[in-house]
Amino acid sequence: MLLADHSTSPTGHFHLEVFRDGVLVDVVDESNIIVNLSKTILAELVGGTVSGNSITKFGIGTNGSSPLPGNTTLTNSYSNSVASVSYPSAGVVSFGFGISSAEAVGMQILEFGLLTDAGRLFARKVRAVALNKTTDISFNGSWVITF
Repeated sequence: MLLADHSTSPTGHFHLEVFRDGVLVDVVDESNIIVNLSKTILAELVGGTVSGNSITKFGIGTNGSSPLPGNTTLTNSYSNSVASVSYPSAGVVSFGFGISSAEAVGMQILEFGLLTDAGRLFARKVRAVALNKTTDISFNGSWVITF
């Protein structure tokens, strides 16, 4: 008997709110790519290898190339801890994130990523136009992964 895998891969949804001096100036609400490395991370979690595999970081970078399943890193990255984790429904996890006005000043942000505590890339999103991070810019958002 042949068995076929008809499961779907995880999907991601990225929501970003950009503020200039506390005033909302841009909203991005789009799907994103879940990279191939996520399969290894998930397999290790199920197999009991928890150390280094929990998504605990949100990162930004400077690479504007199209996201590909084989992506493994962010370029010239800056990361911080996710602000919150929630489970809005079965098979869904939501990560809250933010970057303050004092963080990553001078960076030309083109990419975003969800990272494990060991710094392994799980999901990646790219902007069409760089976000020039100055001291008057802050942002927050959520990244929802559905299994």
